[in-house]
Amino acid sequence: MDKKNKFLIKGITLINPNEKKKKVDVYIEGKKIVKNGTNLRKDCKIIEGYDKFLIPGLIDIHIQDAGGTDFVSFEDENNIEKISSTIASFGTTSILATTIFFPFKKEQKHIEKIIKKEEKIKGAKILGIHLEGPYINKKRKGMIGEEEICSVKERSIEEIIEICDGKLKMMTIAPETEGIKNVVKKLFKNEVIPSIGHTDATFDETQEVIKMGVNHVFHLFNAMRPFHHREPGVIGAVLFNNDFTYQIIGDGKHLHPQLIKYIFEVKGPFKFCLISDGMGAFGFSDGNYKYKDLEYFLKDGAAYYEDGTLIGTALPQIELLKRMIKITGLSFEELLITATITPAKLLGIYDKKGTLEEGKDADMVILNRNMEVEMTIVEGEIIYKKEEVKNGNKV
Repeated sequence: MDKKNKFLIKGITLINPNEKKKKVDVYIEGKKIVKNGTNLRKDCKIIEGYDKFLIPGLIDIHIQDAGGTDFVSFEDENNIEKISSTIASFGTTSILATTIFFPFKKEQKHIEKIIKKEEKIKGAKILGIHLEGPYINKKRKGMIGEEEICSVKERSIEEIIEICDGKLKMMTIAPETEGIKNVVKKLFKNEVIPSIGHTDATFDETQEVIKMGVNHVFHLFNAMRPFHHREPGVIGAVLFNNDFTYQIIGDGKHLHPQLIKYIFEVKGPFKFCLISDGMGAFGFSDGNYKYKDLEYFLKDGAAYYEDGTLIGTALPQIELLKRMIKITGLSFEELLITATITPAKLLGIYDKKGTLEEGKDADMVILNRNMEVEMTIVEGEIIYKKEEVKNGNKV
């Protein structure tokens, strides 16, 4: 076996979600973790892990842009590679390619391209497709265009599922959409997760799909009917139900920090999927950028239109985790659950990903003492390695 797929990480401090730190050697062969232990000696490449941390690769189920491009830009030959490699450089090793559907166009070239390239790219692994819509409420559309929204009659769910060719893993829906119950049935039949979002649903309308088994919600509080004490709406319906998992953008801007802290105290980290909802400027520094010919700016990692409207974030999950420590008061080990175990269980891949255990995929990230990404490994292959700089020169 080639040495690049057979190596030992020595003397590193392992941080598995919700577990105490421990110093170990980790032996990797092919795509898998073969052994976790101490004093392991193998005839293979050695990676020195002293004074460093090893965490499971992060999983982002909601990211559509990175590296200055997005999944819709099918005319950009390398858009998927740019997104995937950029995300991996920040320690996220698995994603759902989040994009939109064009209901009034016959061809969906961007979806065809994702399907064609998902197994070939070197970077964060694409686990499948997450569609935002098209069965959502125009009143709560956010940055989604009206031409990207339709009724169930205008474009059938059967056709959308067929176009996605078995790769559709999640679809964001509005419970108040006429005919949505048939959509939910078809999604469940095809093992697709219905995610409530971009919705103006009432409490009762939301209850109708909850009764069908829907138990996941698109970024909580954002792009949905606000909570009211006489009409709790969609927010009340999902928060009052203990079976739900919740996507959350943990930047302290999309939700007030005190609200995030309170909900975590009530629900606990196992109920949350920390998402980036990343924009094209994902991982970039504060400044001015453009999306769909619209100008926006980044301030403290959050994205705003010139009029001050909050439209997204450009913060990677590793940075969001650091912010969440300050907001919630929870430890890094506890919060790591939200970007590893919870999304892995939601997607049904916990037997392969989410923790660093023997037999699981070798998706892992080496961090330095400042919790900065030094190396990203995806299924046993080193995808990103931070360049060392000495005397002003890269080594």
